[in-house]
Amino acid sequence: MYGIKILCCVFMAFDHAALIVPSPKLSLILRAIPRPFFVVIPFMLAEGYKHTSNLPKYMTRLFIFALVTQPFYCLFFNYALAWPYRLNAMFTLFLGLMCMYVWDTARHKWFAALFCALTAYLGQICNVEGGAWLVIFTFMFRLITDGKRKFVVSYSALYVGNYLPSILKSALKHDRGGLLKNMLYLFCALWGALLIFFYNGRQGRRGGYFFYIFYPAHLALLGAIKLLIN
Repeated sequence: MYGIKILCCVFMAFDHAALIVPSPKLSLILRAIPRPFFVVIPFMLAEGYKHTSNLPKYMTRLFIFALVTQPFYCLFFNYALAWPYRLNAMFTLFLGLMCMYVWDTARHKWFAALFCALTAYLGQICNVEGGAWLVIFTFMFRLITDGKRKFVVSYSALYVGNYLPSILKSALKHDRGGLLKNMLYLFCALWGALLIFFYNGRQGRRGGYFFYIFYPAHLALLGAIKLLIN
């Protein structure tokens, strides 16, 4: 798991660095390659949830770093610091984590399902990264982590379902650029399932706060480079 986390950090840095690359074609390639990290991060969250011995501390730490990251996130992506703003991916993961907890502890699954739906809607209206879809997608990893074949099939179906409308829309509009972009993103995202398919189920070496700090730190660094370039 530690190696997957390191690789995920590299992918994330590639994805965000692509946004300050002046060449549109190079930027497209650099953004396509890291697509797997969009699945690896929710998967790691579900694994952390499954293995943690102190869930309140785990959730609190995630929420605090979401708050710490927000100013750097807004400055890098040129989002407003006040409403209407966009909340970074750590808030999305936090909402997904809440859904996992309620799903496992609620006495009635209908209540848990309703809570998850309302939490996803909250993520949508609060404009978290990825919106309601990514909140539900994150939560789904709690349900499909048992059995690697089941995971690969479920993950592939979720991602194809996410990209298919954009692919069809581009095809109907004869938008070759948009079609190529979405098909490339889908192809690169699907091979992310291989990373998890070969995961041995062990937590491995713990990274402490490194992986929490990396998110705001790399946004701050790339934001400084972006200011120098501009």
